Amino acid sequence: MRIRWKLLLLFLAIFLLPIGAGRYIAERSWLRLGLELGERSSDELVRRMGAELGRMVEDHARILARDRAILEALVRVQALEAARLLGAPPPGAPGDILVSEPLHMGSEGKDAAMDPRFCRVEEQVENCLPLEVDFDRSAVRFLGQMGQPGPAERADAARLASLAPVHVEASRKQPSPLLWQMIVLRNGTMSIYPALGGLPAMWDPRRSEWYARALKADSVLWTGPVTDPLTRQPTLVASLAVPGPDGAPAGVAAMVVPAASLVHENEHITGISHEASSFVVRPEAQPEADAESEAGVGAVDRTKSKPRLHVLAGEDSQPMPERVHMLWLTRQPRFVESEDDAGLRTVAEDMRAMRSGVRVLPFEGRRSLWTYGPVSGEGLALLLIVPMAHVIAPAAAAEQYVLEQVRHQINITGLVILAGAGIVTLAAFLASGWITANISKLVGMTRRLSQGDFEARVDIRTHDELRELGDSFNAMVPALQERLAIKESLDLAREIQRNLLPAEAPHTPGLEVAGASHSCEETGGDYYDYLDGCCEGSGLSVCVGDVSGHGLPAALLMASARAFLRAQAGRSTSLAEAVSRVNQLIYLDTYRTGHFMTLLLMAFDRDGVSWVRAGHDPALVYDPTADSFEELSGPGLALGLTPDHEYSQERRAGLRPGLLFCLATDGVWEARSPEGEFYGKGRLRKCIRENAGRPAAEIVEAVAEDVAVFRGRCPTEDDVTLVIVRIRADCRENLA
Repeated sequence: MRIRWKLLLLFLAIFLLPIGAGRYIAERSWLRLGLELGERSSDELVRRMGAELGRMVEDHARILARDRAILEALVRVQALEAARLLGAPPPGAPGDILVSEPLHMGSEGKDAAMDPRFCRVEEQVENCLPLEVDFDRSAVRFLGQMGQPGPAERADAARLASLAPVHVEASRKQPSPLLWQMIVLRNGTMSIYPALGGLPAMWDPRRSEWYARALKADSVLWTGPVTDPLTRQPTLVASLAVPGPDGAPAGVAAMVVPAASLVHENEHITGISHEASSFVVRPEAQPEADAESEAGVGAVDRTKSKPRLHVLAGEDSQPMPERVHMLWLTRQPRFVESEDDAGLRTVAEDMRAMRSGVRVLPFEGRRSLWTYGPVSGEGLALLLIVPMAHVIAPAAAAEQYVLEQVRHQINITGLVILAGAGIVTLAAFLASGWITANISKLVGMTRRLSQGDFEARVDIRTHDELRELGDSFNAMVPALQERLAIKESLDLAREIQRNLLPAEAPHTPGLEVAGASHSCEETGGDYYDYLDGCCEGSGLSVCVGDVSGHGLPAALLMASARAFLRAQAGRSTSLAEAVSRVNQLIYLDTYRTGHFMTLLLMAFDRDGVSWVRAGHDPALVYDPTADSFEELSGPGLALGLTPDHEYSQERRAGLRPGLLFCLATDGVWEARSPEGEFYGKGRLRKCIRENAGRPAAEIVEAVAEDVAVFRGRCPTEDDVTLVIVRIRADCRENLA
């Protein structure tokens, strides 16, 4: 990618990244604020709604308790009044009594009026047929008698009919609507208010549960919900025994109340939600343990039973005209259930303990707010259920408004960022073109220089770093040209030095010779050579030398030493004389420089080996037969230190076939590993011993490879030179 485009992208990044990051952070903060606001508002609404519904439940419970107390007081009054009348003479004449015939829709009372509370539910036609009742009188009925009633029954009927004013007054004082007020005697005589001309033929209240329970109790009992046989709607019955003249129960006084009257209309609830549901419920009885469970076998786990609330009364989802609360009992009981069994079980336990509460549970597949409170000590409780969606509707609306405003702001800032990005793009494009113009000049001159044009110069007239870069380029070109000339000279020197070293090993009968030299720089100061007839009576001579220092100065001194040694080889009578003369010549070149050179010159003949050591490390001799090493040492200073030093010649007699002579420079054993450890002469001896059976050239390669592996990636610090000479079996016949 070109610099111009990189700069363009850089400018855009400098502009867009902070703004984009700020926009992202602001967007997340706004969204988080909106969601948090909605969540807190929802929690507050739920809390307030729960408190408000709790107060409604408590108020409703107080109203129901008041209505219950009034009904119980009225039942007591009617029971006592009926007991008083039963012990008194019958009032009036029997002809004034309205007798309800055993017909489905019997005789109508006179002056009967229509009342929407009194209608008969017909499930087949899904309608409610009105009943004509008389609110000024009560009707009597003789139960279980096939013929005409006797004088005693007619007298009791007259007494019961005279209770009509009491029934009328009770209807006026009771806040909740009443259906029927009845006095049923044990002899079959009964009265019912309001008067109804015809009653079901087979209906006998004495066979009902509320009648049987009241005869055995001393206080008002509540029974229900039960289906009223006249209107077929669910009802509750408050009943109390009527004492007779002899003190035994003579019958039962009862008031029949619609079950729906327990649920009062509340405009606040309907204002919260048109889908709010009101119920009067009783927790379903828990399963009891049988005999086996009491013995520890098959015990009932109540925590796993599905809890349900039995509905006694509730709002009808489709109320009839002029009716607000109505619950139609079906053939099957109705229950309030929830998908959250654990939560519903807790609600049921609270109701049994007469505790109020507010909980959030699912109802009919929707998350809803449940508020409940006790109605009586019989486990009855009022339950209000409001969908949570309606409870938190204001919070959801506020949250939606905030989110819409956030999105609006995001869209506006996005347009602003796009406009800014366009302006920055244009400015960055122009600025990057101005900056990269000078860079393009540098690129063009660099290409010319890479093609060998050392006349390339760049003209940059700005006063910035690019101007400094251009000046540096212009100064670099001549220096590079000079450096290239030096490199060419070094390459030539390296080639010359390579030609000064032996191109191949000499083919000398009786000896196997191999050598190699590796420089750490372009040129080096190590030297090895093969001389034939270096002095009188000698055969092949081998020399190894090491000039102090590295590079070109060491290479020049090495070349001079080679020339001096070769010049003296044919003129000297001994190795010591040749080395002494070479020392004198080298001293003339080195006494002002401080450089010197070590040298080891060794000559082989049929009787042994002679050598002169001028400051160089001793040669190693390995005897494979004895598996032993020997060093060929001796006195002698390095060449070039003093001009008048006389060198001595050392001698080792006897050459056995198989002997290995190793002449090397210190670059071999002073090679360092990455950890700083020296290669050492011990490793050199081990390598020679392990490869002694191989040809001399392969031994040289094995030592060089072992040193390279030991050194690893560390750079070469010194020149490495090595010469191996093996004594062959025919050495005595072929050597001079």
